[in-house]
Amino acid sequence: DPASVLADADIEAAADGIARSAFANCGQMCMAVKRVFVPAATQLQLFRTSRPPIWDLPEISCGQATSL
Repeated sequence: DPASVLADADIEAAADGIARSAFANCGQMCMAVKRVFVPAATQLQLFRTSRPPIWDLPEISCGQATSL
């Protein structure tokens, strides 16, 4: 699903909302953001502001998700 960021948007809030939507429930939601429409003049600023929250997590290892 797309997200639209308008020219007068709060870029930090938009970046946060996009990342939260994309990663909510591990991205396994039918309404997770998959693409972003943004004016060319705002594109670089949004790109530099975007940091998916998963990058801020401490390093972890995940074992088997199911047991036999």
